[in-house]
Amino acid sequence: MGLRPIAAQWFEILTPREELTRALRCLAATGAVELQTHSLATSRAQLPDLHHGLDEYGELFRRFGDWWPKPEPQPVETAAEPARQLDTALATTKRWAEEAAPLIADIQNTRRMRHDLETLRQAMAVDDDELPNLHQLASSGPYLAGRLYVLPEDAEIHQVPPSVLLHLVKTEANRFLFAVGENEQIQMLDEYLAALKARPLELPRWLPGEPSEARAAIDQRIDAARTADERLAASHRKLGDKHQLAPALGRLRLLAWYVTHVPELPVTERFAWITGWTSDPDAKTVDMRLHEKGVNFLLRLSEPPADVAHPMVMQNPLWARPFELFAA
Repeated sequence: MGLRPIAAQWFEILTPREELTRALRCLAATGAVELQTHSLATSRAQLPDLHHGLDEYGELFRRFGDWWPKPEPQPVETAAEPARQLDTALATTKRWAEEAAPLIADIQNTRRMRHDLETLRQAMAVDDDELPNLHQLASSGPYLAGRLYVLPEDAEIHQVPPSVLLHLVKTEANRFLFAVGENEQIQMLDEYLAALKARPLELPRWLPGEPSEARAAIDQRIDAARTADERLAASHRKLGDKHQLAPALGRLRLLAWYVTHVPELPVTERFAWITGWTSDPDAKTVDMRLHEKGVNFLLRLSEPPADVAHPMVMQNPLWARPFELFAA
């Protein structure tokens, strides 16, 4: 069986100058790289125009950033040109966003409902005789309206419409105001209390009148909302895994970083080019090692410069490697 030579791949890495030493250590540790200097002293950082795609990324971040996992750059497609990396990562993020939008809306509605229920439950953390009949208050109408407000600690109420009845309840955490009156005057009270930054809280019609029964009914719905929230959150995590969102976001964040920091500047001012040969066919090992050490970089495999000799490397089992010297 003959010795097996394989063609080495020419690679180029762009990295900030302050990270050059760390990047070189990572490359040395791979055992798959031979550096060869190629002068780029007069060249400029040749990134394609990525601004349009990154504007789309910015819009997606504005809408969904709070719902994204932590970006996790992964060793995939490292040999692709930046524009192709951007297109691929952006397409992945858009597919995720299309599926995630209704799920996120369900999560938000469920959490809002749970928060309101928990706040309502806090309003009932007083003796029964301090509470009005909640069923009657919630069912007021058609000429009357009932309200429950969460008051700021420093709010002082000086103007009350004449036909509105108020009942203040204080708990350890909050101040609550129950109100009932004619529809028009309750609307006036809504406007007045909004200026004081009071928050109205819906009184659901299913509330029983008896305080102990009302507490039990609220607790039951809080438990149901908590279960629904956990189920929806699990679906949200699975959706990110399904689309491999975290790696896509890592690539988008890196490209955005480079577009921001490499604006038509000579690469010798703030950035360093590392060039050479690798026996790693798709550069995944090199990419993985740099990512693991947190190095900011762009890597591509390309055709070598015309004035650079193309070496061959051996790919043989351990027992054959001592004989590679005679094949050189």
